[in-house]
Amino acid sequence: MLHADAGDAFLSAGQKDVADKEAYSRGVKSTDGEAKQPADPNDNFNSAYESYQAAATSTDLDVQARAYYGSGLAQEYLATVAAKDSDVESAVEKAKELYKKATEVSTDSPYRALANKALANLDNSLTLDYYKSVSNAFVNLPEPSDESILSENNDELNAGEAIGVEGFNTNDDPSEMEQDTSEMEETVSETE
Repeated sequence: MLHADAGDAFLSAGQKDVADKEAYSRGVKSTDGEAKQPADPNDNFNSAYESYQAAATSTDLDVQARAYYGSGLAQEYLATVAAKDSDVESAVEKAKELYKKATEVSTDSPYRALANKALANLDNSLTLDYYKSVSNAFVNLPEPSDESILSENNDELNAGEAIGVEGFNTNDDPSEMEQDTSEMEETVSETE
């Protein structure tokens, strides 16, 4: 059971790695103000797969079903970050095999229904194309820009400044909004 829990934790860590890489690509800085190269999600997804495979050796059929289902998930996640289309295809085929095992291990397991649904999704002809597209987009995320749209002397971005629009006021100050509202009411009453 501990191996299955570890697999869950590795899947979550891998998902965080994916989000971190996407944020890094956009130039989002971490809490210490630096843009750090994120971890490779393949490491955590592979660790998840290995943990689930260790759990699959359990004599408890429900744990086995969970382990095979989790192994299938890990393979699907690996497909989303694969460097080559052939790796995506291989991961998807392996996921199908693992989901099939999850359906065969225990007829009473809640993972049987989940695995059947996952198999149906993977059998859809568009799913493989989707995974190839997602992995290609992930692998080809650009490096963050060294240039900032913020001015050198000010850490504030004024509305409209980045796109060359002047005189745009967001009225973030509530007292200014009240003043603007009363000015509009005066204008409306004058025109009536």
